Amino acid sequence: MKGDSSPDLEFATVIPRTLLLSSSLPGSVGVGGIFLRDLCNFFPRDQLFAFVTASYGDKFTNTNLDGRFVYHLEPACDWQLPPNRFGRVGKFLHWGAKRVSNARLCNNLVEKAALLGSKHNVEQIWSVLESPTTIRITRKIAGKLGLPFKVMVWDDVDHVLPYFRVDRLTRKGLRSDFDWLLRNASSCAVIGEAMKSHYDQKYSTNAQIVRHGLQEADQVKDTSRQSDQISLHIGYAGSVTAKSAFSVLLSALEEADWSIDGRNVHLHLSGLRFVLGAGTAARIHYHGWLPSVGATVAMLNKCDLLYLPQPFEENLRVFTRLSFPAKLSTYLASERPIFLHGPRFGSLRPVFENYPFGCSLETLNTSDVIETITRFIRDEDAASRANQFGRLAQKEIVSLQQMRSAFSSFIGKDTRLPQGGRMLDE
Repeated sequence: MKGDSSPDLEFATVIPRTLLLSSSLPGSVGVGGIFLRDLCNFFPRDQLFAFVTASYGDKFTNTNLDGRFVYHLEPACDWQLPPNRFGRVGKFLHWGAKRVSNARLCNNLVEKAALLGSKHNVEQIWSVLESPTTIRITRKIAGKLGLPFKVMVWDDVDHVLPYFRVDRLTRKGLRSDFDWLLRNASSCAVIGEAMKSHYDQKYSTNAQIVRHGLQEADQVKDTSRQSDQISLHIGYAGSVTAKSAFSVLLSALEEADWSIDGRNVHLHLSGLRFVLGAGTAARIHYHGWLPSVGATVAMLNKCDLLYLPQPFEENLRVFTRLSFPAKLSTYLASERPIFLHGPRFGSLRPVFENYPFGCSLETLNTSDVIETITRFIRDEDAASRANQFGRLAQKEIVSLQQMRSAFSSFIGKDTRLPQGGRMLDE
């Protein structure tokens, strides 16, 4: 490796050759792909070997990793039962056929992943438990290779399995697999404080919090933007999981005739898809999926307020309580005030109380939405205070340095990863 004496590199030991198991290809479209890309960039070239089980083949077209690691792409199991017209008997037959088919496919995936690991003499396994397939195959791959394994959890199993529409009988076995992995992993990484507290108590994991931090190149450069006091630009980026909250925002703006405190409201959206409806003329600007995190940050920086909802839905309670919105790092990097809209039990509530980076609301009342925004924009010092707390939050909980340090502790006990977010090429 060139530049061993460079101050940008600091090692206690060499990062072990690692087999990554995931359902997101690092560098692909989506939050998981972006997060994994930035984590994989911490590895030296040819030290990481990814075995990816994907549900959507056309999604993986550009990894943007310049051949830094070897990856092998396989189709994931389809866990959803097909519709049938033959009642309970037909449903049972379909379930049995699906169970046999998935078992055969999982065994095939285990063989291929183990072959990839053996071929490249990997020393450990890093599994992202983001899908039923990775949950099911990790234990068998680790056993076949006889290697220690480390697990990373973004969403709890009680959210993942319903999301993939896994039937109740199959869920029981997958939940048991998940529990075993958490109890037997050599280390565990989670997405936030609430999940760490829950898993430490339930599984004795001593989990490491690993959150996404942005590269310096993706952070906003111009923080001098001033509102024109004529228009109010509200920004939103990412997928819409908090559907009820997002719907209330749209209804509130429609009831207010898209005007708050005499200012015309413009809603800027960036993401793969949105389902929208409006009974009146609406000022909605759809930017699509922007080509980079930096482009998303730049778009958000042009707004006056960023909308960050968490689900109120009871069936998403586990997700709201234990998961941590990845978009927070992007929002904070834009250095714009944030409107947090979510229930009291949401994982972001304690964060906001420590770092009040904008305004917040805990109800699904449209009039409360307008009142909250109005009160915030009328306070001349509110945006400045929010940005100060936002910069502090960015530094202390979602910085690149935080991500690097936490991932270092997770991926190898004595491993220290390079400063600046990337390894120098060999």
